[in-house]
Amino acid sequence: MFFDHQVNACILKYSDQFYIKIKSFFDKCNYIKKLKVIDCSNTTNNEEEIKTILSQSQLLLVPPNYFLLSDELILYITNLIDTNKLACVFFRGITTDKPLTKHLGYLNNNGYVEFGYASTFQIDYKTLLQQAELTKSFYLNEFLDKYGNEIKIFYESVKPEEISNTPTELLNIITKISPKGEFCTGIPLDKLSEPGKWICFANNFTYGTLRCAILVHTENKVLFNHWYAIEEEEEMTEFSKELTNTMIRYLLFDHLREKNVLLLKEKLRVRIVEDFKLNDVDITFN
Repeated sequence: MFFDHQVNACILKYSDQFYIKIKSFFDKCNYIKKLKVIDCSNTTNNEEEIKTILSQSQLLLVPPNYFLLSDELILYITNLIDTNKLACVFFRGITTDKPLTKHLGYLNNNGYVEFGYASTFQIDYKTLLQQAELTKSFYLNEFLDKYGNEIKIFYESVKPEEISNTPTELLNIITKISPKGEFCTGIPLDKLSEPGKWICFANNFTYGTLRCAILVHTENKVLFNHWYAIEEEEEMTEFSKELTNTMIRYLLFDHLREKNVLLLKEKLRVRIVEDFKLNDVDITFN
């Protein structure tokens, strides 16, 4: 059995209406060691405490982002994400004055994480397979071992805009690898600030346009997850639960792993040079 790493996580809270469903889901995840709640209804008196929680966490969960965060806190979060010390997962969105999605520079609209119809959800098999091979991700490969055949057949047989007319013989396959409920994340490409910096793992077809249902940033550990956090955790299909956990564990433990190793090696090289005064020695790591 593969041993799962564990991380500390924190979740932003503004109202119980939105954050409680997400907290309920991640309270049960075995890769979460501790899950702390950051109350964003009034951050004026506890900014240092919030910074401490963020600095001790490796994962930030962002429900609908109506948060009263100061510019200083937004800058602090941005720095943690930009240096890959903090992974960030966005769920459903609402229109606000201070959405993290916009302030962090990911969306060029008002920051709203748009939705798509779950009934037209489809994983991009080629992208999933490519990333699994490229990163040698245990989590993506494990997911492919379980669902890969169905995902491939579905992907090669039906386009997202044609799902409503799916042949009867494919309906059982689609049911097995589809999220339950009416909505999932669906972000049009033109709403992304820099479309070229995202990997789209899944799509849906909504209002006549192809939308991204799962997005991972190429330079930071940032994920727009397919689960829109409308339905309760117990209402989710097993496939949807496993897909959510797979993408987050991939984000945490496999995505940008090579880049992080290179940074670690460079830090170690600099420390050796400084500690042992080896300025005239060329130190490299294989």
